[in-house]
Amino acid sequence: MEQHMLEGKLLHSLLLEEDKFDEQYVLSPVKLPGDSAKKVLDKVFTKALIDGYLELSLEEVKTDILQVLQEINLHQSLKTDEQRIEKMMTEENKSYYDFLRTKGDKSVIDIDILTRAKENAAIVRQNDKIRELLGIGNPATSNELKLEADCEYQFGLRGIIDNLNIDHSNKVIYINDLKTSGKTLDDFPETIEYYKYWLQAAIYARLVRANYPDLKDYKIKFHFIVIDKLSQAYAFEVSTVTYNSWIDRLDEILKIADYHYSNRKFELPYKYEVSNVIL
Repeated sequence: MEQHMLEGKLLHSLLLEEDKFDEQYVLSPVKLPGDSAKKVLDKVFTKALIDGYLELSLEEVKTDILQVLQEINLHQSLKTDEQRIEKMMTEENKSYYDFLRTKGDKSVIDIDILTRAKENAAIVRQNDKIRELLGIGNPATSNELKLEADCEYQFGLRGIIDNLNIDHSNKVIYINDLKTSGKTLDDFPETIEYYKYWLQAAIYARLVRANYPDLKDYKIKFHFIVIDKLSQAYAFEVSTVTYNSWIDRLDEILKIADYHYSNRKFELPYKYEVSNVIL
């Protein structure tokens, strides 16, 4: 897992499932390698775990290292395999790999990542509006909620909602999705479209409606709660008009998925399969 994804996952845990922190994470006694080297070492470790040779040190799995380096196209500009292996044999990499062999199935973090995540979690907790939205301290609030539902097609939907906070007195269901961003708050609206976060939000709405039929007269309010690169926190509320447009777009995507699934046609995108593209 890349560092920004790991930091986002860690922030989720500190805010929403702090009681499970020790079950999910282990603090590395060494500084984590950079993203590229860590990716290689994680893949090599996974193979060793599956194939049952965790007793071997990093120096003893050179064939696996070379295979992963080629697979992800890293250090391929170097002329020889010996040079590629030498590039990976730093003391930092060796220490990290040795640690992987003893950590079990927990995610590895270092003190720098943990410190940043704790600082961001504190910023969120100090924001009264966000605290209220997340229902922090409210035992009735659901976090990391796994939901699934049938739909009108031959497949179903499933998802894990970061935070579901139901206000029975005002008949409102708050669906909150926590995001960390390497950009600023001003950049986030365009990020929604680029990463298709709108699709995630629409699926969550469908899942909530299907799993809470007794609350069909409750209004859904969706918020993206964002921590940006400057450690600024803001809850982006999604308007009803925007949310309804996302649900309409989801319906279109489900129809397209059903076409591919029902006809077993996966060679081309839908618009080409049905000859909708004319020059």
